[in-house]
Amino acid sequence: MRVNDALFGIALLALAIFVWLHAAGFPKVAGTAYGPAFFPQVLALGLAASAALLIWRGMKQATGGRFLQLETWAREPGRWFGLLLMLSCLVVYALLDEILGFHITGFAITTVFMIYLGVRPWLALVCSLGTVIVIWLLFARLLLVPLPGGVLTPYLW
Repeated sequence: MRVNDALFGIALLALAIFVWLHAAGFPKVAGTAYGPAFFPQVLALGLAASAALLIWRGMKQATGGRFLQLETWAREPGRWFGLLLMLSCLVVYALLDEILGFHITGFAITTVFMIYLGVRPWLALVCSLGTVIVIWLLFARLLLVPLPGGVLTPYLW
C-alpha cells in the first residue's frame, strides 16, 4: 500500500498544532527564562517543519490525484488481521493495564503476538516472560518509571 506523503504530513501537522496548544497551557515558572512549555513547543516546531516538507513532497509526487494506492500484499485478508490484532491488543492493554498490571498484560500480549507470528507456544511463553522481566527491570528499577503492578502489587519489591 502506498500512501501519499501529504496525508502523513497533514496528520503530523495536526499533531504539531495539538502539542503546541497543549504546551501553551503549562503554568509559567517565575524567575526563569524558559518555562515547562519551551521544550514541547520546540519539538512542535520541528514536527511542523517536517510536516511542511512531507506535504510539499506529497503534492509534488501526486500523480492523477491518487493519494492511496493498494499493492498486492494489502489485498490479502491475513495482513489486515495482523493489523487488527495489533490495534485490539493496544486497546486491551490500555483497558486492563491498571487492573491486571504491566506484568500480566504485557506477558499476555507478547505471547499472543509471538504465537501469531509462528513461534512455538512453549518458546513464546519463555521469551515473553523474559521480555516482561527485562522491561520491568529497566523501566521500574533503573529508570524509576512506575509501571502499574495491578494484582501483583503486593508481591513486587
